[in-house]
Amino acid sequence: MDYRLISIDVDGTLLDEKGDLPPENFSALWKAKRKGVHIILNTGKPASTLDGLIDILGIQDPAVTITGGLIVERDVQKHWRVVKGYPIPLSALKSLAQLFEGIPVTIFVLLVERNLIFSSPNDPLTNQNLPALLIKTHFSPYEMVDHNPLTDPEVFSQPVYGVKVYCVDENLIDRLYKKMRQADIFGIQFHHSSFGTIDIHSMDTSKMIALQYIACQYNIPPSQVIALGDNETDLAVVQWAGYGAILANGPSIVRARAPHIVPGNEECGVAHVVRKYLLEE
Repeated sequence: MDYRLISIDVDGTLLDEKGDLPPENFSALWKAKRKGVHIILNTGKPASTLDGLIDILGIQDPAVTITGGLIVERDVQKHWRVVKGYPIPLSALKSLAQLFEGIPVTIFVLLVERNLIFSSPNDPLTNQNLPALLIKTHFSPYEMVDHNPLTDPEVFSQPVYGVKVYCVDENLIDRLYKKMRQADIFGIQFHHSSFGTIDIHSMDTSKMIALQYIACQYNIPPSQVIALGDNETDLAVVQWAGYGAILANGPSIVRARAPHIVPGNEECGVAHVVRKYLLEE
């Protein structure tokens, strides 16, 4: 099969457990890029976290960010331009603000040019782990705020493209996840994106929908797309692509639904797939 586009999740897939790009993945993707393959970074994080990867890999294609909430591309001055956005409805944001009230979690609110973080003072363990998480995920720039941003009228005056909820207590995150399902807030989708994290975005988008938009612009059918990921937010796009796989480090419940399983991020599963299906080595 002549694959022309590869969609790659970032944390837990392209990067290793330290948040670094393994040389094997770099080398394989650089060769694929030289062959004319479109490389789409497909992440739950905001665009600013991708600057280093875009520079290292020399990617000129758009990127899917905030779990499909924003499709962006960089101009010649290395500024991010919005290609297409899917904001969360205002009514859903207000419902989320009420739902999170009194729950000791860290809340990320993702806008186009600002990333706001509120870390509950009642969760010292998560606060202790937060700086390391921000460094590992290259999460910058951001503004630490002293209150839940979802209760701030100024935040509601601009489009919100994603909300993340984080806590090192996985049991609390599981309970919150169930509470969100029971609340049945109209206008949003939410998924476990990684350990201790819930990703929230508009019901009108997903990593798959955003990638479909890009593939359509390139006139590339699903049969010529490869998609790789490691978690729940990646499943739909992995199942949609002509060749899709979950890396072996993904949760067992996600691997069970994957069309293919490939080596994990510590074993450079991305390079394995690129060499086999794009470089035919």
